[in-house]
Amino acid sequence: MEKIFTPNKWFVLFCGILVLMFGALQVVANLRLQELAKTEGERVFSWKWSGLASSTGVIEQSDILKKTETDAIVRVKGM
Repeated sequence: MEKIFTPNKWFVLFCGILVLMFGALQVVANLRLQELAKTEGERVFSWKWSGLASSTGVIEQSDILKKTETDAIVRVKGM
């Protein structure tokens, strides 16, 4: 039987770079999601009532618990 395809060093290098780029995109997407969760958490935990009383939430940490293609569950911790 004759070999049709044999990978060489350039093909392996290309595949390695492709895997690294995919990993970098996942990291950036997770960081963006965490920052969005922090911003939304500050909006939810900060409130003002008729100018008499107010509270400001300070978000310290956000963790991604579950992420799918369409939604995510994120835990937001703050004071």
